[in-house]
Amino acid sequence: MTDWRWGPPAVGTVGPSAPCIMIYVAGTGAVASTAASQATMEALLGLTSTDGYTSIWCEYPGSLPPIVAGPSFGASIAQGVTNLHALIASTFAAHPTANVCVVGFSQGSMVIDQVLTDFENGIGTPPPVDQFSYLAIIDPIRPGGMFSHLWEVGTVMFPGWFDYTVIAIPNTRYSGNVIFWQYDSISDYPDGIGSGLLAMITSEWPLSVINGVAGSVFMHFGVASMLGWDTPSQITQVLMNTSTYSGGGTCKTWMQTTYPMPLEFPLALWSFGPDCYPLFTMILRAWIEPAYNRYGRNFNPYP
Repeated sequence: MTDWRWGPPAVGTVGPSAPCIMIYVAGTGAVASTAASQATMEALLGLTSTDGYTSIWCEYPGSLPPIVAGPSFGASIAQGVTNLHALIASTFAAHPTANVCVVGFSQGSMVIDQVLTDFENGIGTPPPVDQFSYLAIIDPIRPGGMFSHLWEVGTVMFPGWFDYTVIAIPNTRYSGNVIFWQYDSISDYPDGIGSGLLAMITSEWPLSVINGVAGSVFMHFGVASMLGWDTPSQITQVLMNTSTYSGGGTCKTWMQTTYPMPLEFPLALWSFGPDCYPLFTMILRAWIEPAYNRYGRNFNPYP
């Protein structure tokens, strides 16, 4: 199997006797296994169906009422955790020599976080360390994520509606990769803004907040892609940190850069063209970047 730009999806040996299996845990409202969703994940990971891997989808509600019908966000994740535990166990029972990588997107990443935490707490059946890895994409509880920034570990977010209890990032024995998207406030929240929703509203960097909200709308929720705004030539991946946790696993954190700035999206709609972006980008970055301290984030709370 071809190694993707963020490193190999599994740490074992890929070969005829060791199949490579990808378990996808998609995000809110996108959990169905369809040809379109398969193509989306392959494009995101830089893979093709000829790369010699098998894909499995972890079905779960993926809900966020009232936007996406179903149980509460917390209950949706809990169901996903149950289903992923069962799927990992059945996959290794059927393919004991396989290299397995679980790939989560947004809400799906949070499902993976809980499963990894469970393994360290004696819950579930932990797979072999040298045959299992993870990839968490735009995860809200990872360093720089909105949930971990605005709410402390153990806090129940919006009881009676959201009902998600914030957890710490897993001190896992397994190695993997984390990707956040620059200026997507859900996975790349401005570091200089204090904790709590009030701090966001009263921030001394209002343009950073607005740009981050625009980034979440255009990128996290896919509006830019639907309108053909982002292209692969406009983005690169930057390795921000490599940490080895006391639990034994090594985590690489990557930033997918964003160009042009989310607030420049209307220029694309108005057909100003990319020639305008460098000037606007330079001005906007000068106002927005002081709110960020990405290299100062606590990537490894388990040294």
